[in-house]
Amino acid sequence: APALVLLLALTACGPGSRQVAMQTSLRALNTARDGFTAWDGAQQERIVDRATSLEDGRAQLAAHRDRRDRVVQGFIAAYAALALAALDPTLANLAAAAAEAKKVYDAVRAIGGP
Repeated sequence: APALVLLLALTACGPGSRQVAMQTSLRALNTARDGFTAWDGAQQERIVDRATSLEDGRAQLAAHRDRRDRVVQGFIAAYAALALAALDPTLANLAAAAAEAKKVYDAVRAIGGP
């Protein structure tokens, strides 16, 4: 849903308004990243606290980190797409930025994040 709102806002705007929409999108992406980072740190602490042994903790942390890597890569892709849209604000680039934002949102939800 947030990506759809982003896409609609970016495509409906004129050139000046698109810049404002991209700045707003960057702030939203930063806020999402910060929220995910806080959640991830707390999640890793919970895993350590609930581990029944050192090996169990290591295995659970490794599994969690494997799942979160898709989210981290998603944020990288979303930032890159937003940067490209800022440099070349074509409709295609704006749509690509919105699509990457949706992918990262879906990836966060898929691992139970905020």
